[in-house]
Amino acid sequence: MKKFIAFLFLLVIASKLSADEGWKYWVSSPLFGTLGKVTMQEDREGQNYHITAIAETRGIAATLTRHRKYRVESEGVYRKGRRSSRHYRYEVTDRKKKKVDEYRIDPKAKKVMKISRRWKKGVLKEEKAQPLDYFTDRDLASLFYDLVTVPEAIRSGEYLAVGAEKSHGRVRFLLPDPKRAGKERRKLQAGPRSRILYILVPKKKGKTRKIVAAVSPEGKLESAYTVAVPVVGVLYMKPR
Repeated sequence: MKKFIAFLFLLVIASKLSADEGWKYWVSSPLFGTLGKVTMQEDREGQNYHITAIAETRGIAATLTRHRKYRVESEGVYRKGRRSSRHYRYEVTDRKKKKVDEYRIDPKAKKVMKISRRWKKGVLKEEKAQPLDYFTDRDLASLFYDLVTVPEAIRSGEYLAVGAEKSHGRVRFLLPDPKRAGKERRKLQAGPRSRILYILVPKKKGKTRKIVAAVSPEGKLESAYTVAVPVVGVLYMKPR
């Protein structure tokens, strides 16, 4: 179930939103039906942007995770098609616990401070602050938005992002060869001009999990899937 949650969280931040526009998706399994709901919104005022993404579990996923809910926020400056983050927040709540990781990004000093807080049954149990041992002014949300909203600029490679400490900030993307991309389009029922993007998520012992996403020429996530998730099998994400 943790791997399902990782999939859900990553897809929260992997979709194009124009200013003041929201999108909604369902996450489902052929075996268990609907397992999650994802809503996203980006607002801009001048050069400032604010991304909000929320994922809520449904069905068996809600039962197994005590109705877990995720909230991601990214705030910063948008210039020349690139988002430069100043504040990133990742929150997970269920009926017993709450976890918040907050990141304050200082581009002048080239430092990122992470503040972590943990609650249990409404009582604060832990609070600590520590600097990251790497610097970037992109967080996971701003990075995915930057890449997916300009699909023709997507390249295979590795990028740095705040919020990806388990892989020392590294996030990997891969564009498959044309033959493989064609098969993935058919599986995702995506348009013939859509780009297929592999998102490689680090796991334990050097392994990775692959999320397959179809991105339209207009810069919108059309659909996505991941495989071999324990209990629920293949997971799909499609527009509501």
